[in-house]
Amino acid sequence: FFFLKDETMFQEGVKLLVPEKHNDATNKVLEDSKNLLIRYFIGIFSEILGVMSLITIGLWIFGIKNALLIGFFGGIMNIIPYLGPVIGSAIGIFLGITSTLAFGSFNDLLPVILKLAGVFIGVNFVDNNILVPLIYSKSVKSHPLEIFLIIIIGGGLAGLPGMLLAVPVYTLLRVIGREFF
Repeated sequence: FFFLKDETMFQEGVKLLVPEKHNDATNKVLEDSKNLLIRYFIGIFSEILGVMSLITIGLWIFGIKNALLIGFFGGIMNIIPYLGPVIGSAIGIFLGITSTLAFGSFNDLLPVILKLAGVFIGVNFVDNNILVPLIYSKSVKSHPLEIFLIIIIGGGLAGLPGMLLAVPVYTLLRVIGREFF
């Protein structure tokens, strides 16, 4: 709360810990980190909206009920690297099954499951091969293979939280390393 109230408090606190001769470099690191992290979170938000839109449109085309709700959960779960699309697909298929059963369409159950699975597989393919490389490469200014390796290393070191925090932490370390080394 206090960092939001006083925007310079964090920067001034960091400068107190750094020798005066490094103040200019520290200011540059803080500014670059802020800009890259803002771009990263805008990229994540763009990916969520993209995946959510693709799932919703795909399900709407196939006439699946609750397409927006299923698309919302699929997009939100996509934040979790590698495991998120599987969780989102499972939630989406479950919601599709329950809505189909709620309307009494027992004969349509298998076609609905196949349509749901097909849309999720197609969107996952588009996301992994088009959206993620473009969005993360431009937002963090890193090669897609670099991002892939960082997420794998983060997962190996700290599990799911490590995977979620790997790219922002790597971005900060890269900015600090570039400025001071």
